[in-house]
Amino acid sequence: MFVHGYRRMFVLFALCLMLAVMGGCIRQEQKQKPVMAGADDLHKIEQLNRAADDIYKLTTEGNVVGVLERMNEISALIPTIKYGGITSVEGMNALAQSVVQAKRSFNSVYATQQDTLIAAAKIKLVADALTHPNEPMWHQYYKVMKEDVRVLQLAVQQKNETQVGQAVVRYERHYSTIRPALFISRDPSDVEKLDSLMSFIKTQSTAKAIAYENLANASEHLQSALDLIFDKREEDTAYLPLGQNANPTWWTMLMAVIIIPVLAFAGWRMYAERSLVKVGRNEKEKL
Repeated sequence: MFVHGYRRMFVLFALCLMLAVMGGCIRQEQKQKPVMAGADDLHKIEQLNRAADDIYKLTTEGNVVGVLERMNEISALIPTIKYGGITSVEGMNALAQSVVQAKRSFNSVYATQQDTLIAAAKIKLVADALTHPNEPMWHQYYKVMKEDVRVLQLAVQQKNETQVGQAVVRYERHYSTIRPALFISRDPSDVEKLDSLMSFIKTQSTAKAIAYENLANASEHLQSALDLIFDKREEDTAYLPLGQNANPTWWTMLMAVIIIPVLAFAGWRMYAERSLVKVGRNEKEKL
């Protein structure tokens, strides 16, 4: 009786394990199933991207009136788009804020040509990130920003206060240009990490007595954060855990290959033993 009870418990455990694995995989696949954007929303995103192209081109030509007209078109399009399946709430806010800030730059009498070009570039990069989620244009900034960090690290090593300040300003200009687009393509928490590092480095670089050791450590973390945001993870592949987009189908099949034969064997043993004629101790003695 004890053996039979043990086998029943084993079969029940194996069944529960298989159902748990399969159920977990199903939930994972359901969680990963993307929400597809509607055709009308995608068409509006394309319109927005074309308007952003025009804004940048008109900015280089100095056509402020044309720029403001295109910005008004984008402002009218933004609230009509359903962003589910396209970007997050943070991405939507980044798009709207980039347009608002650009309007202020173009309407300001103190804005320089560089200010307006950066404002136009922000809109262009955000719109491009919406239309090209796999290969957004802001990816092209990796080499530029990596060089910015290298120059900053060199200035820190040499303890050159002037060059440290210049390197920070240069990096901050490039980062502020791509920052709105990052919210379209990346997790907001990753962008906030870059914000915190940038704020710390800027504070340290403007201190009366610069703590170069702190700046050196921060610049190393900054490079790691950039590698993460730009998906430059080749060196980490050996110890990174499986990503959220990993396909669990192979795991389900492996567990099935292991568990199903065990269940089949256990079931056969239980059926076979029930079919046998049990022989008592006295009957054995008679044979």
